[in-house]
Amino acid sequence: NPQTFGYFVSAGALAGVNAPAAAELNYYLSHYNIAVHGVFHAIKKGPFQVDLVGGPSFERFLQDYRFKTLGNNPQNGSQTSSDTEEKLRDYLWGGQLGVRGRSALFKKIDVSFEQLFGGFFRYSRLNAKQKIVHGGGNTGGGATFNDLNETLTLRDRSSGFVPQFSSRVELGYEVTRSVSLTFFYQYDLWLCMSRVENPVVSANLTSIPNGATQIKD
Repeated sequence: NPQTFGYFVSAGALAGVNAPAAAELNYYLSHYNIAVHGVFHAIKKGPFQVDLVGGPSFERFLQDYRFKTLGNNPQNGSQTSSDTEEKLRDYLWGGQLGVRGRSALFKKIDVSFEQLFGGFFRYSRLNAKQKIVHGGGNTGGGATFNDLNETLTLRDRSSGFVPQFSSRVELGYEVTRSVSLTFFYQYDLWLCMSRVENPVVSANLTSIPNGATQIKD
């Protein structure tokens, strides 16, 4: 079927046959950052200091998604499975500009903050694959198939502009000259990042809407 873009295995079994089904989901996310920031000392009054910071930055996001289902072929009772893998990579080139401040509260306690604004060009790459073993179902025209063994592969590319906002507040305590404790809160916001859009697959193996897996903002 040229409109087939995905397949989900259920536990449909022959009459009188016990047919348990299983589903397994794995997701992995990692983020790498390389930044070179210059510092300009803007304000220095006693224990209070404010700096302007900025410079180029490179970011890399990696997302690996795997969804596997296991069940039984409703036509002949044989074991059937579907294994979907999606690998999404985002490469971002740009820069950041912001302020960084620090103030001593007591002799060994200080507080600091940092607020950065970034702009990046994003290049995204998706490699996806689905392997179907002993699948069974309806093709949509009234005909059925009993033993579908197929591997679907897909590649997609996308690019766009990504704004970024980052805030960080720290409270530091100097234990000794070489040892200190830091308590911090950090918030990062990335807009217009990439995600994977998968069409909904109906029971007759046609996609709704009629389209393939692709990258979306």
